[in-house]
Amino acid sequence: MPKDPLVILAQFGIPYERYDHPAVFTCEEAEEKASFVPGVPAKNLFLESGKSGKIYLVTLTYNKRANLKHLSEFLGEKKLHFGSAEKLLAVLGVTPGAVSPLGLVNDEQHAVTYVLDRDFLQEELINMHPNDNTASLVLAVPDFLRFLDHIGCSPHMYRASR
Repeated sequence: MPKDPLVILAQFGIPYERYDHPAVFTCEEAEEKASFVPGVPAKNLFLESGKSGKIYLVTLTYNKRANLKHLSEFLGEKKLHFGSAEKLLAVLGVTPGAVSPLGLVNDEQHAVTYVLDRDFLQEELINMHPNDNTASLVLAVPDFLRFLDHIGCSPHMYRASR
């Protein structure tokens, strides 16, 4: 049974604001249906390496494109591809469209390597799904980093291009 990230945030004393909205599956839909949510929206990619079998969760600012070749080089992988819905559910406890770094609370084996766009460090607020794409949570960036620390996750800082 997946853990509820809201319970985990409360346990760690990490404040957040919740905004409910219609289900969104893409950044374009989020701009349409959830543009009222403050903070920089997170775009999340669940990736796997075909060769090493390693799993990656990559969080970019919403306005950046994912360059899988560049990401592969950065991570020392030959080639990355999008992970399966089955593996996503098994490892992070979420379904496609609801991918979020808050799902890392379910990665008790620390099987996922987390990659964070370093441009978030320049921002005040970040927004992301609470493992459900009908809502967004807004956290102060330092609080989000504190959440990662509490769950034992040290992100690889990556500079994605626009």
